[in-house]
Amino acid sequence: MMRYLGMLPGPVELVKAPVWLTRYEVLTSPATGAFKAVVEPGTTVSAGALVGYVSDLLGNRIAEITAPFDGEVMYVIRHAGHERGEPVG
Repeated sequence: MMRYLGMLPGPVELVKAPVWLTRYEVLTSPATGAFKAVVEPGTTVSAGALVGYVSDLLGNRIAEITAPFDGEVMYVIRHAGHERGEPVG
């Protein structure tokens, strides 16, 4: 992109088969606690698949986060503590 915009020197290399995302959703923590992802970025998931879970300070699982639809995980936010409603991926 930066070469295309003339911000960097060098030849522009266009993506041969770009992937267009038609639907996306930022998943948020349903509870305050420590988030643990069970998938990696690039993982293909089906609707309802477990993406990760939230634990309390004692390590008890208090909430699960599942995929709302079939798709690919684009990123995971890996810092340990999450407040309810904060993005996790």
